[in-house]
Amino acid sequence: MTKIPKKFLLASVFLLLLIPIIPLVAADFSIETEMTTNSVCPTHTILIQDIVTSTVNAPYSVTITGPAASFTTAVPPGFYLEAGQSQTVFLYITPPSSTMPNTYELIVTIESQGTSKQVTHDIIVENCHSTSLTASPKTIEICSCDETDVILTLENQGEYLEEYELSAEGFASSWITLSSDEIDLLPDSSIDLTAHIQVPCGKAGDYEITFNVESKNSIAEASDNVLIKVYPCYDFIISTEKTLYEVCEKNDIIIPVSIKNLGTQDNTYKINFDGPNWASIDMKEISINKGESDSFNINVAPPLRTTGQFTLELEIMSINGKVIKKEEITIDSIKCYDFSISIEEEQEIICNGLSTTYAIDLKNYGKFDATYSIVLEGPSWATLSQDEIFLNPNEKKSLTLTVAPPENTFAQSYEIKIKATDQETKLSGEDSLSVTTATQKQCYQPFITTEKEIFEVARDNTATALFIIENKGTQEGIYDIVVTGTATQFSQINPGTITIKPAKAENLYLYIAPSPDVDLGTYTATITARLKDSTILATKTITINVIEGKETEPTVTPALDLGKIWGNIINFFKGIFTFEKEPEDEVIIIGEGEAEAEAEAESESEAEAEAEGESEGEGEPVTGTAPYLVKDIPNIKIGINEAYTLDLNEYFGDPDDDALFYTAVKPINITLQMVQNVVTIKPENGFEGERIIIFYASDGVDTVTSNDITITVGQATEKEVAIDFARILSDYKYYFIGAAIIILIIIILLSGLGEKIVDFFEEEVEEKPKNNNKKK
Repeated sequence: MTKIPKKFLLASVFLLLLIPIIPLVAADFSIETEMTTNSVCPTHTILIQDIVTSTVNAPYSVTITGPAASFTTAVPPGFYLEAGQSQTVFLYITPPSSTMPNTYELIVTIESQGTSKQVTHDIIVENCHSTSLTASPKTIEICSCDETDVILTLENQGEYLEEYELSAEGFASSWITLSSDEIDLLPDSSIDLTAHIQVPCGKAGDYEITFNVESKNSIAEASDNVLIKVYPCYDFIISTEKTLYEVCEKNDIIIPVSIKNLGTQDNTYKINFDGPNWASIDMKEISINKGESDSFNINVAPPLRTTGQFTLELEIMSINGKVIKKEEITIDSIKCYDFSISIEEEQEIICNGLSTTYAIDLKNYGKFDATYSIVLEGPSWATLSQDEIFLNPNEKKSLTLTVAPPENTFAQSYEIKIKATDQETKLSGEDSLSVTTATQKQCYQPFITTEKEIFEVARDNTATALFIIENKGTQEGIYDIVVTGTATQFSQINPGTITIKPAKAENLYLYIAPSPDVDLGTYTATITARLKDSTILATKTITINVIEGKETEPTVTPALDLGKIWGNIINFFKGIFTFEKEPEDEVIIIGEGEAEAEAEAESESEAEAEAEGESEGEGEPVTGTAPYLVKDIPNIKIGINEAYTLDLNEYFGDPDDDALFYTAVKPINITLQMVQNVVTIKPENGFEGERIIIFYASDGVDTVTSNDITITVGQATEKEVAIDFARILSDYKYYFIGAAIIILIIIILLSGLGEKIVDFFEEEVEEKPKNNNKKK
């Protein structure tokens, strides 16, 4: 341990004893103020001096606070004084232009070595931006529609240049126009401005306007008020009974317009008018005493066929006061004269020598009675039942047009025009009928077709030849049917007279029955269809080859054996799942010769049975029943350049199950290919349109016709494609079922299930011999 010297300890004790008796030396100072003024204008500067005198050596700091401190700067902010020295603190005070007039306190604090002293100064910011605004006169009396001026005196009473903005406010401020709304004004100067007042027409009463002036660079502002008393010296009103008038075309109306002078003095009014050329006014100027009324008229007369809404515009101005008022009137011109004429047909084909009548309808759609003159323009063989007709409003009547072309009329188209004219308004309308005359040959033209033109018939046998007779004319025809030719000795046709409507056909059958005495050879039969009591006819000739008869075995159609069909199906599946047997299994195979012999025997027995049946029924008359239409054949839609196949057996039937053969008259642009009961319909390349077809079914004795089938050739829609696909599914459903069965069999074989099935059948085969042995 280090030993502390005794001298150090004694010195320390001595110093501690001296501390209580050492006096504390604090700074001491005084503050004096010198100022010229404490009042200042905004943006001006004043100086205040605070003098600090120190009695000791010490440092000093200066701080300022209070509302005036924001626009005061103190320098210096700090200093050092020896005893007896002084320092001046300069306070520069400059209020900004936005400083409002008021008294603001400034506190100056001097601090040194823990001692501080304060001096407070009251800074007075004066209003040095003074402005005055005076309006003259203060009260104005004026008429509506008149104008006057107000003088505004603006004076800058401040000490600065001011940039002033002037404005007006109040309900009537929109009437004011200032000669200037921005003014720069020097101090102690003034200027007179003009406020022009334009009072609108129709105003009356007291209105107060306030004029304001504000400085853009200071807070200076001033205002003054003016009272405007407005009187209706030149006011007037326009009145009409209504603002919308309805008038008939080709009629006229008078619309009175009234003007009332509401002013305080007599006045004259100038009338301006704008409207369609069929509307006018009866005067252009009118004078009216104060408090009185007068009127003028608008004449409206829309011509025929002028309909719709039209606007009439009135602008009336008073000569005194220049008061302008406007009024609009709407004219609704409606159709009051209208009618229609129509013939029931637009075009017609008429046979020469015949007479046809047509109704001509005439209706008055107007609001008034009318008499119409009727005129016919056309050939002399067209006549009207009357040439004048009277109709009440909304009444309809008919007259008759008779068309009777003579037999020697040239076959062509003739236009017959019927024109009706309103005798009062001369309003006219017309309609026409296009008539095409046709010769009797064109009207009743028969056409004969046959299934085939060459027939072979054995002697002592019979046959029938189908003839289709179509009426290609425009009128219903009654035709005599005659057979001529070398075959008439053994053929005949019935009936002898038939009636056929236009575009329809009838079937006739030529019965052919050459006797054993008829010589072998070729014969002809000509069928003639002749319109009664005329030269119009059609013929068709067929060739009949009479040959030697041949004995033919009757053909027997076996009945459908469902048991045999089911057996074949079972054998089919057995054949699929049958594999080679062991050598000891015995298989019996029928030879081809034996099979043929068995088939011949079966055929002979069937032939004998059929012959026996025929012999048993010999001598009994066989009564046939006519074929019938099972159901209507639907309309057919075919794509362009496509074909359509139809099975007619689905739509025709025969109670006796007789074989049916089918025919049809080929439509234009359509090709028919008939193979037994299936017909293929194929349009010509590029053809698009509609045709009508009728099919005929015959059992050799009787014939039945189908319904009218419309064949439409064009682009197929998605729906039609779907329907056709459904038909394909229906027609070939058994093929699809067979295909599905085959696919199922393949799946069974590939999956291994086939081997189990085969094993199952093999076990059955192995068990059978054991059973046979037991039986033996």
